[in-house]
Amino acid sequence: MLLNLHIKRRKAMKRKFGFITFVTVFVLSSFMTEMNFYTVEAKTLTNLSKFVPSTTSNLIGAEAAKADTDLTLADMLTYAIQDEYLAKAKYSLVVEKFGQQRPFINIISAEVTHINALTPLFTKYNVALPEDNSKNYIKTPTSIKESLENGVKGEIENIAMYERFLKQDIPSDVKTVFTRLRNASQNHLQAFQRALSSY
Repeated sequence: MLLNLHIKRRKAMKRKFGFITFVTVFVLSSFMTEMNFYTVEAKTLTNLSKFVPSTTSNLIGAEAAKADTDLTLADMLTYAIQDEYLAKAKYSLVVEKFGQQRPFINIISAEVTHINALTPLFTKYNVALPEDNSKNYIKTPTSIKESLENGVKGEIENIAMYERFLKQDIPSDVKTVFTRLRNASQNHLQAFQRALSSY
């Protein structure tokens, strides 16, 4: 009799322990699922906090803009500053290799001014400011003549990029900055063409 009672008690304890284990696992599982949900939601909200360009291409600057058939404001701002980064990096590399060559030394400071003109627009329109990785996209020139030729080509592409942007429906302050940078690039183009004419 006592043996049967002991067996019944053990079975009851096993059932109780099994139920407690099931409840514990269920609660923990629900908690982890809820935490994962909030983690994903937080990441989503973070990603949506700033507009980012729609392109996933390896191209940057004017070349990327030329390939983009569906421009947004975020795209245009991003391509614009990338192209200014590129110009500054290319001209700085020329000076680094060949010394204080004109018109490169003058135009480098102008490119810094262009970057500074664009930067506040990223904050105002909540667009993610791209990092300057332009050095990954440039090659060291072999001569001053090649550098000038590259300068002419780059400024022509930069002007064409801004001309296209100015045809889009963009805010007036963005249009003002793009117009100013387009005009400056036209001056740079003339400077490079004059210097190249002596070769």
